[in-house]
Amino acid sequence: MRSLYLFFVLALLVITQIVGVSLGASEELLFDYEEEELSQQWAVQGYIQVARGPLPEKISSEEVGVLGFGVMIQADKNSMFFTKQGIVPSDWRSYENLVLWIYRSPKEALQRKSSSFEVRVIESDKKTLFWRKLEVDHQGWKRFDLPLRWFGWGEGRIPRWDRVLRLVFFFRDPGEIWIDNITLVKGEGGTQISQRELSETAFPSKRPDDIRSLATNHVLLLSDSEDLDLEKLAGHFEEVAVQLKQEFSFLEESFLIGRLIVFANEIDYRSFPQRMAKRMNMFAGPAGSDSFTIHGVATSFYKNYNGGFRPVYTQSFALSLISNAAFLDNSGEWFLQGLATHYQVKFHPQDSLTAIISEGIQKKDYRLSLQRLCNGDPIPMNRSWQAMTVVEFLMNSPKYKGKFPALVRAFQDSGSTNLNPHLQNVLQANWQTLENDWIAYCKMAYIDR
Repeated sequence: MRSLYLFFVLALLVITQIVGVSLGASEELLFDYEEEELSQQWAVQGYIQVARGPLPEKISSEEVGVLGFGVMIQADKNSMFFTKQGIVPSDWRSYENLVLWIYRSPKEALQRKSSSFEVRVIESDKKTLFWRKLEVDHQGWKRFDLPLRWFGWGEGRIPRWDRVLRLVFFFRDPGEIWIDNITLVKGEGGTQISQRELSETAFPSKRPDDIRSLATNHVLLLSDSEDLDLEKLAGHFEEVAVQLKQEFSFLEESFLIGRLIVFANEIDYRSFPQRMAKRMNMFAGPAGSDSFTIHGVATSFYKNYNGGFRPVYTQSFALSLISNAAFLDNSGEWFLQGLATHYQVKFHPQDSLTAIISEGIQKKDYRLSLQRLCNGDPIPMNRSWQAMTVVEFLMNSPKYKGKFPALVRAFQDSGSTNLNPHLQNVLQANWQTLENDWIAYCKMAYIDR
């Protein structure tokens, strides 16, 4: 097996005089490769060759960034070209787009119909990232404007635009390209998806006047249903936010915002993840249950149940709220599902809950071991009661509640809600002790009261 190697071709020593075009005040040029030493700012990994040199073709001087020098990249599959630490700005929140020019030679276009790579923005702890797939199938030069707000998230913790470490080009396929003039463009909306864009993605066939919206301190509601009582629902969600803020006072309140879209039509609801993913140049399947969360946005659909005030709305909103505040992306695992169920039951009591919990702790076949439940993987829907009681137990029992904030921070730092690595370090417990304590809590809180 070939070993990985780093390969740089140093630039020509003679620098030619070129006519440049100044950028606007809203643009920040990161790299134009006119005078940079590649080895001081960039590194590579994998089977890849990188060289700074005169551009193979030039465009009119009215086009910024395609005169003078650029970088030629010959990359094999799974190789990377990335900036060294401290080279790019660390806070990208005021920027709207990442712009770059890419050139493909006639020979490359003939040899490969297309090739793809990912533009990645790595966060400072190197445990999470933003990314966007870029497929190139053109010949000559082409400008690419990549909206930062439509970058996808890496697995685990939600990445943050104010903690950027490096810019990465990860090559999915072999290919040869030139890159020039990498620029960040500022915009009023910055890295946040606007309400208008969210509405257009959710309801592409509707007129803007047909979409109802309501925003409060901690709530954004969008719906095309004429029957949904937005004011009542938003008021209820503010109560949920207040309760969550009390129980998670250690989180940053500025991120305590939940977004919920309620569709009048179930078909439109189920296809929304696909429309959302398309804008990110990703793939997603249709929503399978009565609620779905993608990119921190919760969704559901209208039913004339309980006056249109469905308990699943509370669960969905709570998922969006805690996910955004704790920077933990929803993947159907125990912690976020348990919290969402906790708030749903708190505001929509379930008569059969005590019987379900009682049967669950009495019969081992009716529950999962805590080691399996809390491993960070998606849990079955019929174990939501168990996830809820475990979360409540960790938040409220005298033995563990003082350690709960540290546990949440440990989840954030690791990018996973797998409890196993933190059992000893944070909770000072083993699985058997934790399970015994949890069962005792369930009896006290739900059965023997």
